[in-house]
Amino acid sequence: MLWEIELLYFVAMLAVFVILLLVVKIPAGISLMVSAIIGAALSAIFSGTEFTLRHFIEGGFAYLDNILVIVTAMIFMAGLTASGALNYFSVILVRTFHKKPVILLIFFMLIIMFPAMITGSSLSSVVCTGAIIAPILLKMGIPKAKAGAIVAFGSILGMIAPPINIPVMLICDVVDIPYIGFVLPLLALTLPLAIFCVLFLGLKHVRKIDLEEIKEVLDFKVLETTKWTVILPLIVLVGLIILQNVLPRIFGGLGMPL
Repeated sequence: MLWEIELLYFVAMLAVFVILLLVVKIPAGISLMVSAIIGAALSAIFSGTEFTLRHFIEGGFAYLDNILVIVTAMIFMAGLTASGALNYFSVILVRTFHKKPVILLIFFMLIIMFPAMITGSSLSSVVCTGAIIAPILLKMGIPKAKAGAIVAFGSILGMIAPPINIPVMLICDVVDIPYIGFVLPLLALTLPLAIFCVLFLGLKHVRKIDLEEIKEVLDFKVLETTKWTVILPLIVLVGLIILQNVLPRIFGGLGMPL
C-alpha cells in the first residue's frame, strides 16, 4: 500500500538523520538536508516520483518571512556586539546596581535573554551575552555550574519569550493564522520563571560585589571610549516593539512590511 511505502521512506530518512547526527557528528542542518535528499531519491527510484531541485527550494519559501526576521535580528545582534553596546550597557548596570544584587541579577538575566528574544535562537544568547555575563557572575561568587545554569535558563527562556518565538511562528504559518496576540501570554510564561531561576540559583551565593574584581572581566574604560549613543539602536528597537503592541492602530506590525 502507498502509505506503507511512504512510511518506509520516512523511516529511512529518520535513520539517516540519526546516524549522521549522533554517529558521524554532522551538524543537524546538514543531516536534515542529506536525509531529505535520500528520501526524495528513494521515492523517485521506487515510486517513480519527480526528483527535481524545486522540491528542496519551494518549501523553504513558505517560511521566508520567518527566515528574514531571524537573519535581520542576527545581523542586528552582531552589530551591537561589534559596536561594544552590550559591554557598555553591562558596565552601566554593574556601576549603578553593584550594591543591589537582586536588581543586578534580574537585569543580567534579561540581558542574557535578549538576543534569543529577538532572534528566536538560544545559541545567540549564549554566544553574544552569555559570554559577557558569565564571567561577571563568577566574580560575584556564583559557582561555575550555577552560572552556566543561569546562562542556559536565560537562553532557553529567551527563545520562548516574545517578540520572536520560532515554534509558535511556524505553527501559525502551518494553520494559517496571524502571529498576533502572543506577547503577553509568552511574557507571563517566561518572565516570572526567569526571575525565579536567576534568584534561586544565584542570590544565596552573591557576596559583596567589589568593582575592582569586576573590572578584571569587564572593561570599564568603555565608558570613556564609547558614547551613550552606541545603545541608541537598542533603545529604538525596544521602543518600536513596545509601541506596536501598545498602539497597534497607529504603528501596526512594522516587521513584515519592512
